[in-house]
Amino acid sequence: MIHPRPSTRLVCISDTHSHYSFDLLDGDILLHPGGISRTDSSIRNDFGIIYLQDEIYVGPVTELKLCESPWQPEFCDWAFNVERE
Repeated sequence: MIHPRPSTRLVCISDTHSHYSFDLLDGDILLHPGGISRTDSSIRNDFGIIYLQDEIYVGPVTELKLCESPWQPEFCDWAFNVERE
């Protein structure tokens, strides 16, 4: 017999750029794929943030696999640009 896994609720936000006074939906995992701006280690430690850059993370409880890469085709003088061919 196959036992269903418990569901995992993902909440996705992006481009907050140091603005954190907003309501979030209830969820188990918060994904913030870009524009967080506060990169100091204290915010990571205070809120349990796991920063991924060209990495894969497998959740120890959910076994959910997440991978992230910030690279983008060259645009203005933004971060993580890759020269267009």
